[in-house]
Amino acid sequence: MQSGRRDVPRDSRQIAEELLVLRAQVRDAWAFEQLYHRFRLRLLGHARALTGSLDAAEDVSQEVWIAIARGLWRLADPLLFRAWAFRITTHKAADWVRREARREALHAEVRSQAPEQAQGGEAGHGQPSERVREALAELSPEHRAVTRLHYLERLSVAEIAAALKIPAGTVKSRLFHSRRRLEQALLQNRPERTRP
Repeated sequence: MQSGRRDVPRDSRQIAEELLVLRAQVRDAWAFEQLYHRFRLRLLGHARALTGSLDAAEDVSQEVWIAIARGLWRLADPLLFRAWAFRITTHKAADWVRREARREALHAEVRSQAPEQAQGGEAGHGQPSERVREALAELSPEHRAVTRLHYLERLSVAEIAAALKIPAGTVKSRLFHSRRRLEQALLQNRPERTRP
């Protein structure tokens, strides 16, 4: 059954986009590339507005285009591509914001468990508490290295990549998995708070 929207007049740009979607759905690489070039900046701008960061928006944009490539064949109406692509971007940006909030909370938790060294030590750096040391010990050496450099030494992703001579994407991936493991370990070991 045809949608009533088919009766709405479409301009040449919309028709061209619809044809590109149809061709991309049957794995036409050129058509998918054209869709990417048509929508890349618009989706990137939307992601940036939602995350407040160009770096974050670029990460989100990568996730968006992977999701589009994987799910495009399921899109029943090619006229809906634009709305569908923006919806994916909105969801991926929201996911990023939630991950960032969890990351910040975990960062604060790890830092709170790493008291500053006694006077005469290097200001701002400390040794993690026993609870954090135990959680770190559960990580692989590779994951433990990036985690310590990021949370305890406060190195950026780029600085860690340079220090360990690995791609920034690898650093991000290891931090992502390490955060999840640390969150679980710290939450499991958190003492119950008694109410007054």
